[in-house]
Amino acid sequence: MKETLDELEVRHRQELKELQGRIQGIKKSVPKGDKKAKKRSTEDIAKLQQETDERHRNELESLKLRLTSVSIDDEHAAEGDVLQVLLRVIPDEALNFHSVDFL
Repeated sequence: MKETLDELEVRHRQELKELQGRIQGIKKSVPKGDKKAKKRSTEDIAKLQQETDERHRNELESLKLRLTSVSIDDEHAAEGDVLQVLLRVIPDEALNFHSVDFL
């Protein structure tokens, strides 16, 4: 069974919450005064955030394409009104990505 938009959003929120925990763990594991370790951990955190954001964007885009292919009927396809169908199918809130900087 395919994931719905609501299920995807819930999973993404849960993954972001788990990412926050991992970031806090990384930060707490850095010894005070160790500049190299701090720099390395900062890079690791940035990489984790970037990978997560990119994966979430790709998953949402994939879902949008799947929903669009299912919801476009012959009338809209004939009129070339694909954008209007997309705007109805995907709520604005789902298109906003907020990357929280934990550093």
